Amino acid sequence: MNREDIVKELKELQSRISDARARLDKFDFEEKFNSVSKYLGKYYKEDDELFKTHIRCLYVHEIDEQCIPQSIIVSYFIDTDNYFGIEQYHHFNPDNTYSDDKWVEIDKEEFETHFNIVQDKITKSINSDLKK
Repeated sequence: MNREDIVKELKELQSRISDARARLDKFDFEEKFNSVSKYLGKYYKEDDELFKTHIRCLYVHEIDEQCIPQSIIVSYFIDTDNYFGIEQYHHFNPDNTYSDDKWVEIDKEEFETHFNIVQDKITKSINSDLKK
């Protein structure tokens, strides 16, 4: 065996390693995607025992290329018109054990009710600013 044979053998091994890594990456992606795709198209509400007056609801509208659920979240306090919002949210994953957030699935109608409440708060805020 000479140097050229060893170089050839090394290149073949590198090619096999690259191929194995690509197959493993594909497997890992499919595994991640399958674990989070169960949330796609569903609606959730945060179940928070400490803040019963704070409402947070979300709708999972897509899974991004890194297998992270992308959501629209609406949030507000029941007892005040000073805090409310609609935003893009990309931290939703109830399978993560490091998060204290607890989410329960809700139906579309409940989500739309909370969404409409926030939209009304936004409209009131804009109208009050226009009167100044």
